[in-house]
Amino acid sequence: MKRETPQPLTASQVFRDVLRIPAPGSRQLVPLVPHPAQRAAIEAFDRRGADGLPVYTELALLWPKRSGKSVTDAGLIITELIGNVTEPDREIVIVASSLAQATDIVFQDVKRFVQRCPWLAKACRILRTEIVFREVVSDGRTGGQHTEEHVVRSVPAGEPGAQHGRDHTLLVVDELHALLSYDVLEALARPANRKAPRIVYSSYAGLKSSAHVGSPLWDLWQRALRGDDSQLFVSLLTGPRCYQGVPWVTAKYLEGQRRQFEAVPQKYARLFLNTWAAGDAGTFLTTSELQDATDASVIEPTRAEPGVTYSLGADLALSHDTAGVVVSHVDPRGKLTIDAVRCYHGTKAKNIDLVAVEHEIRVLARRFRCPIHLDQWQGVLMAQRLNREGFTALVHTIESSRLDSYASVLKSLFTARMITLPAHPDLLEQFENLEGQEMRHDRVRFTSGPGAFDDLPMAVCLSTEAHLKWRAKDGRVSIVQTELGRVQMPEIDSCRAREVLGAWSVPCPLSGSARVLPGCQRCAAYQFVASMRDVHLAKTGQWLDLRIVAGRLRPNAILRDTVFDQACETLW
Repeated sequence: MKRETPQPLTASQVFRDVLRIPAPGSRQLVPLVPHPAQRAAIEAFDRRGADGLPVYTELALLWPKRSGKSVTDAGLIITELIGNVTEPDREIVIVASSLAQATDIVFQDVKRFVQRCPWLAKACRILRTEIVFREVVSDGRTGGQHTEEHVVRSVPAGEPGAQHGRDHTLLVVDELHALLSYDVLEALARPANRKAPRIVYSSYAGLKSSAHVGSPLWDLWQRALRGDDSQLFVSLLTGPRCYQGVPWVTAKYLEGQRRQFEAVPQKYARLFLNTWAAGDAGTFLTTSELQDATDASVIEPTRAEPGVTYSLGADLALSHDTAGVVVSHVDPRGKLTIDAVRCYHGTKAKNIDLVAVEHEIRVLARRFRCPIHLDQWQGVLMAQRLNREGFTALVHTIESSRLDSYASVLKSLFTARMITLPAHPDLLEQFENLEGQEMRHDRVRFTSGPGAFDDLPMAVCLSTEAHLKWRAKDGRVSIVQTELGRVQMPEIDSCRAREVLGAWSVPCPLSGSARVLPGCQRCAAYQFVASMRDVHLAKTGQWLDLRIVAGRLRPNAILRDTVFDQACETLW
């Protein structure tokens, strides 16, 4: 596009003259008519001070679901792309929790607006994650010409290290509630060499587990409520009347959503009333348990760590559900750490691609060199294929007694603060929406209501199978031994006491015998177990036999024999 005398375009002009949407009930393109909150945001984007610079360096669109956030973001992006003629080689960055989120929502709206405008489509080159706007600019003083390329680029929040050094004029943060740390926002801090770089945030209310200082959306929400930042424009739509003035959201639509989420009213309140869900009534896990378990600094390992035993669990689904894949390991303290999470969403119109899920399971199983645990009712065929290819794939029958044990293990891990979760939005949302449910024979399980899912928590439970030993009795299974929550004994190469005596059949005093053999007190495992007994004695005043203390720990390689297993089964 050639512009002899570049003139700035305001957002109001762009929304009126450039952006086009299909008219309701037809394919005819018509100008976009903003609703009142959109109009206020557009006017705030255009507002300039006496120095000619924007009044607001940050704009927050805190609106409920389906209220036009992504379309508004797209219009402001196009305004910056073609209208801000004072900045050369402009760069607009769209950041979201994943690359798919960054490219599938706001970026797609920008792409549609570009394609619907003939002159803009001719001036732009559309790539998979970028749109490049090329213009030839003439200098009125010298008559010379030069070419500038301005780019819209979508990037994932999960790779903050790759975003340092960006020279953007506008940063658009889509669905801020999914960003649980400041890592990517710090990497994409406003550059100092630009005249007036700006940030646009858009989001509805976050998870209750994110309602704390240090959560980007919660901190922004508190700034908005204080109203003491003159450079922050806030548009907040919340409560029962939050859709007033949004013409496409009808009372019938909201009533349908309310019925869909009737079993999880907190989710309806968050999505469609734009309020932070409060309280833990009826939930399986408390807010503090989830907050303490979540560590935003945890990143997925690129390879298996030496000496670490990983395990993969997968809960499959096909349509109108999610499929979850989780890789986890137990650290020397007995703490369960979730290393990798994959979530696949299915709808009535589009099933989950089980071929893609199986491929990703192969990739993760090779990377972490781990066994694969599947639900028998969903994964038998997949397990057969994987076993033929040399993987170790196991299937488990998820009956009521097993669900009861899963619920007990999961709750105890969170209660004891013995689980670490990455800041994965789907994982946290599914854990937050879990509810406890009583079953027959005094058994319990966790479940989710309509509109919520529990596939990722179930995949977490399946991934713990490598660390559990079960016993079947009277038609029900129960856990008789677990590595979860149990501290690992120090590993030793040999037992000097047994070597001296030449009697490997003599039981170790940490398992089957109360007799302390020569050299035992110099054994690292013996010293460790004795120190654990001393700690317990100091805390409770209760003296325990070393064998009882050892039975509550994870055995080292030498003690992992039949005698010790029997002792653990008795004492656990």
